[in-house]
Amino acid sequence: MRRLSEPPPSDDVQARSMHIDGAIKGSLSGSKIVLGANADVDGDITATAVTIHGHFRGQIEAQAIHLRSACHVEGTIRHRSLTVELGARFDGESHPLPDGHAPESASPTIAAPAPAALVRA
Repeated sequence: MRRLSEPPPSDDVQARSMHIDGAIKGSLSGSKIVLGANADVDGDITATAVTIHGHFRGQIEAQAIHLRSACHVEGTIRHRSLTVELGARFDGESHPLPDGHAPESASPTIAAPAPAALVRA
């Protein structure tokens, strides 16, 4: 686990998969991204798989998106597979990805992390 109280020199954290529990304003990309119950993310996510337990505002593009029961998502999501659990709150638009389209998440990063966010890689 890495505390992002001081951004690394490149202002990016790279990992194939990441678990976010904290506040971030910026863009996330990777293979598997999980926003934990304490997550408060404002930005864009591009990944293969995204699971959200906390609060997210922005745009998501992923093959599989799972909105857990206590999450709150505001924005636009583009997906091949979408699972919304009972109790999840989703305010926005949902659009299926066209056949053969894969999100461009070749270079996993977190751009411009906010102080005190937690990332587990």
